[in-house]
Amino acid sequence: MGEKELEESQVFGHAGASLAQDYLSTEAYSEAEIDEAIRARGGVPAAIGKGGAALASRLLKQRRLSWMVAADRNMERYRALLEETDDDVDSMTGAQIQLELRRFRSGTSAPAVQALYRKRKPREANPEELRQFVKEARQLEKLASQSEGEE
Repeated sequence: MGEKELEESQVFGHAGASLAQDYLSTEAYSEAEIDEAIRARGGVPAAIGKGGAALASRLLKQRRLSWMVAADRNMERYRALLEETDDDVDSMTGAQIQLELRRFRSGTSAPAVQALYRKRKPREANPEELRQFVKEARQLEKLASQSEGEE
């Protein structure tokens, strides 16, 4: 009779049964037997245990703090994005500023922006306040478009 081909389920069944056996469980070997096996191969059980504990501690700390690395990376990316200046805002006329403000309020290019003006109405605000508002609204627009691209 030729070689018997195992079906996929049989192969995975054998592998699963093999993995299910825990050779390092306390029932399989005593601590003394494990120490003896380590010493027989030239190891120092206490040093290996200490090194393993230090490694586990380091890995747990690294996993616990990994979100901070990603957050710092994102913060730097957003800061760089916001540092790009809009020099053309400083030379905008009053009518151009009003047009830009209407665009922001309409929400056509980004989520609609609402503003509270120091003097209650946009036409009563001075041009510098309005220019600053346009700069900040453009920054919000950049952030919104950046976060849309990440999704």
